[in-house]
Amino acid sequence: EEKCNFIIMLANLIKRFVISSPRRFLTVFYILLLIAVPFSLSLFDKLDSGGYDSKAGKFYESQLIEKKYFGKQESDIIISLESKTLSYDKPAFEEMFGLLLLDLEQSGLYKEIYHKDNLPSAKLISKEENSTLILLNKINKDLDNGLVMGNLDALREKYTSGDFSLYVGGGLAVTHNINKIVKSDVSKAELITIPLSLILLFIFFGNIFGAVAPIIIAVTSIMLSFLTLSFLSYFQSISIFAINIVTGLGMGLGIDYA
Repeated sequence: EEKCNFIIMLANLIKRFVISSPRRFLTVFYILLLIAVPFSLSLFDKLDSGGYDSKAGKFYESQLIEKKYFGKQESDIIISLESKTLSYDKPAFEEMFGLLLLDLEQSGLYKEIYHKDNLPSAKLISKEENSTLILLNKINKDLDNGLVMGNLDALREKYTSGDFSLYVGGGLAVTHNINKIVKSDVSKAELITIPLSLILLFIFFGNIFGAVAPIIIAVTSIMLSFLTLSFLSYFQSISIFAINIVTGLGMGLGIDYA
């Protein structure tokens, strides 16, 4: 009940402000919209880890408890170096493996690099003995995931040639790729829905202004919602899939209320 009263009071204050000072309201609105643009574009990077790395969030707190009682359960990155014809103990395989380790160490991005030579008990060699795993942990949790994945993509291109193939996996790689797909899908969805909505609205209202106004309202609400999410991401863990919810509701409600 107290929350409802607060929301009603806040809505009444905003209503009075809009009615009594429309120019000031529009000025504040345009300023917020201009601020929202750069924050909206950078929101995907802020949620690059899936939105669950915020130190203020419950998920991060549960991770700390898990590590305290059970230790670290998995590595950030898992690399697999595989040969089509050579076993792991052949000189050519050992040479390629050694060069890969050297590149990983010289990158300065990883604090822990586990492999068959320094962690033999982990059984990091395949049953066919033609591939081996390398386990990596970032040098610190705040290191940009995009930087790490850029380094690994370059190494994959370098070491995937001829008889050898390099594969990249692990939680960080999976999350990074999911976020790339979400970002791409949201862009495609907007490219499809906005023109289609314009056509349908023009048919319904019979004029350009009636068609454009709902789209402007929808896009504006999405941008301001992105600004809010960007601000909240500093204090609370937010899933990357909040982007999908915001764009879907923003377009739907913007058109509906217009």
